[in-house]
This record gives sequence, C-alpha cells and structure tokens, in this order.
Amino acid sequence: MSDGVRRRAAKPPEDGWSSGATAVVLYDGDCGLCASAVNFLRRRDRFGRLQFASQASPAAQALLASWPTRVSPDGTIVVIYRGDYRTKSEAIATAFGLLPRPWSALAGMRWVPSPVRDRAYDLVARHRRRWFGGPLSCPTWLAGAGEEPID
Repeated sequence: MSDGVRRRAAKPPEDGWSSGATAVVLYDGDCGLCASAVNFLRRRDRFGRLQFASQASPAAQALLASWPTRVSPDGTIVVIYRGDYRTKSEAIATAFGLLPRPWSALAGMRWVPSPVRDRAYDLVARHRRRWFGGPLSCPTWLAGAGEEPID
C-alpha cells in the first residue's frame, strides 16, 4: 500500500514479548543510525509501549516469516501496531506517536504527504552507513527495562 500500512500482521509470539507493549519495532541491527534511534525511543518510552527486535533476531524472523505477504524489510524500519505493519516514515510516525509528550508531537509529520516523507526516508536509508557508521554493538533483545536477551 502506498500509505506505508499493510494489514493483518501476525501477533507477536507469546514467549519473549512483554504483555504491556502495544507496538513492536523491527530495526536493522547492523546500522548505527538504527541503533541510535532505538536507544532514543527506549529512553523516552516511559510507559513501555514499544518493544524492539533486530530484524536478524529469531523473534523478528518468526514475525517476518508469518506475514501473509512476504515483506523484505532490508534497510527499512517496521512497526507492528494494532494488527498492521507499517514501514518507512509511517513506522517512524507511529513509534513517535506512542511516546509521551512532547515527543508524540513528532507524529505530526503525517501532515507531509507520504510520498514526500518516504522519499526523504529512502535518501537517508541509502546513505545511512556512510553518514552514521556501522553497528554500535546493537542488542538483539526485545526491549523493556531490565529484560534479558531472548536469543
């Protein structure tokens, strides 16, 4: 779909996922920018609405394999929220929208048409390793304060 939202994503597996989270963020664990973004979101997610998994982790691979339509998330953030999976700028807007104020205001980026937002996303994604470097020893665990790695 052109709006960055795809329907009927699989539910997260019962084991290894926090019951209080409302969205799962799948990110590129080999990307310094992605790891920094995950750390930024984790520090501001006071209510535990987000969980995180590197796309290379077994938990993320299980989610990706269970989607009705095969998705290739290479270089793209994926957020699973309310039974839908969102990619690119829509995924970012969704994640920010779940943070407390003032950060949730950044979800207002949706006022910019999605083709414009996604073009900017693609530009950054294409150059992210050159501009922001490689991995920062990214964790592959599902986040929640104090949770242990699942793989």
